[in-house]
Amino acid sequence: MYRTRCYTNTANANKTLDDSSHFVDLKLGLTSIAENSSVNASEHNYSFAVERTHILATLSDNHSVYFGVKSGLELHKNSFYRFSNSSVILDLTTYSANVAPVLYFSPTERIKLFTSLGVSYNILRTESEKGILPMEVKGSGFGYIASLGGKYSISDNFDVGIQYQVNTAKLKYDELIKDINYQERKKISDDYTFSSLYISFGYKF
Repeated sequence: MYRTRCYTNTANANKTLDDSSHFVDLKLGLTSIAENSSVNASEHNYSFAVERTHILATLSDNHSVYFGVKSGLELHKNSFYRFSNSSVILDLTTYSANVAPVLYFSPTERIKLFTSLGVSYNILRTESEKGILPMEVKGSGFGYIASLGGKYSISDNFDVGIQYQVNTAKLKYDELIKDINYQERKKISDDYTFSSLYISFGYKF
């Protein structure tokens, strides 16, 4: 007696992901910043990030939906006008650390789609030596981070991808305004939204 086994294309996804998969991504992209208390016009910006993901469980019977957790470190560099009609240009540096549960869907052997929602901790530093009143801003705070993206495997270990990410944070900071005759320090709490578009390069272990 002979038995015939049939394999579907969906099952081939097991070659790229399983319960023990983990991988690292390097991400390069652009980030725009919106601050609730002002209107900003970005001059130039760039972002760099390192992200690590661990797949923890297979959620579907056909092994194409996976649950995991990811963590990342990010650097954002931006220059923008404090207000749309202002000559004050601020150079802002933001460091972010985040952790989030992630859901992966692998419809084919090479394509992986994912979405995540988690928390972030952000540190910002802003300096300006141009304009009428030079400023210095330092602050930090927690936020929520959400992402949506996809990857394409170019080999068993390497992939390329694209990712859109939004990080909304409540930041508390000290703002120091300097003048010839005085300097003023203000304690401010404000909402910032960082919207990033990344290209990623990943390695699967």
